[in-house]
Amino acid sequence: AGLLITAWPLAIVVMAPMLAGWMRMCAAADRGEAAGATQVFSVLYDTPRWLRLLGMSLLVGLVVLVVGALLYLVFGDAFRALVAIQESNNAAMLGGQRPPPVDGAMVGQIFKLYAVVLPILLVLQVAYMIAAAEIGLTENSAVGALGDSVLGILRNLVKLIVFGLCMLIFFIIFAFVAAMVIG
Repeated sequence: AGLLITAWPLAIVVMAPMLAGWMRMCAAADRGEAAGATQVFSVLYDTPRWLRLLGMSLLVGLVVLVVGALLYLVFGDAFRALVAIQESNNAAMLGGQRPPPVDGAMVGQIFKLYAVVLPILLVLQVAYMIAAAEIGLTENSAVGALGDSVLGILRNLVKLIVFGLCMLIFFIIFAFVAAMVIG
């Protein structure tokens, strides 16, 4: 828990500026300008831009908190079941016993939870990264950059869904081929 408590604020303070710096470095390389690895840290020395990135990170954190609370209201049983399964497995392993059987209905609820949570978190992560890039490359505000990134995702939603389904099919084929080769 201590690592999580220190890692999350550190990620807010450092990760978005480094991502924006990375995007600035890539944009410079695309334009044929000199690009160096230290450009990743350039946003850390640009105080107004860094503050906009900090505001955007905090805004995304607030959105994730609200979405997480709404998901917990809807899927609270699945969250609690997931924690209970993990606790019983840990207790069994510590006691040198086999884990207890898992209730099939709870597994179904957990898969429903995953089917809803993973796409939502994927959209939020992509919006965060696009907004960080936009702040790194333009003078847009935190709210404006986040709004533009969400609108861009919504405009390209069909393409993103098709891409995700193609990747899912690829993963399934890869898993079958790997299973045949390995086992």
